[in-house]
Amino acid sequence: MSNSNSSESEMTGYSDFYDLAAKFAEETSTSEHPHRLLKLWAHRFPEHAADLAAIAYARLIEPDAPGRVATPVDEQSIMLSAQRVLERLTSAKKPLTSLTAEASKSGVNHLAFVEILRIDIPLLAKLEQRLLQVKTIPSTLIETIASTIGRTSSEVVAYLSGSPQLASSAHYKSNQPPTVGEGDKQTFGDALKSSPKISSENRKYWQDQIRQTEHHN
Repeated sequence: MSNSNSSESEMTGYSDFYDLAAKFAEETSTSEHPHRLLKLWAHRFPEHAADLAAIAYARLIEPDAPGRVATPVDEQSIMLSAQRVLERLTSAKKPLTSLTAEASKSGVNHLAFVEILRIDIPLLAKLEQRLLQVKTIPSTLIETIASTIGRTSSEVVAYLSGSPQLASSAHYKSNQPPTVGEGDKQTFGDALKSSPKISSENRKYWQDQIRQTEHHN
């Protein structure tokens, strides 16, 4: 098993590895998406990825596991997921080039992504195209993006800080899409106002997060 003497920052919310493992085993046995759960936990605790994969596999094929969700793809899904997680963690990571593409690799489509992030498709597109001022984006959103796509918050910030880009699928008069200057980037607050499909509950949530961001800045 992995060394239980992990740093406090790595083990936030857990007294030691065995506490973490017990919680993961409990969640795995009742999860409808065990392979997705494994990916999220493995990227949150990469130093324990191999152990978490072993726990998930054992838990899902154990016939008497309390609350086990019995589906025909449990065993196959968790084996494939464990393999992919370990491959990604042991290979050199490529630079982040797309939030939505990275989410898709973890089995999260556009609709699921916006639901997780509590935003809408137009706002996700602006994040994807790097059209927002990164300093105005709430840290909670950046952290949620990072945990969902299996990247670090610093990698997400680096991506969002890059030069703005327009959708590659758009049609332009010239062969190259028009450039967007840094000064043309919107604040997250302005983008939120122009996203009518966000629910009132989620809108209020992000307005509160914006105030906290402005306070810290």
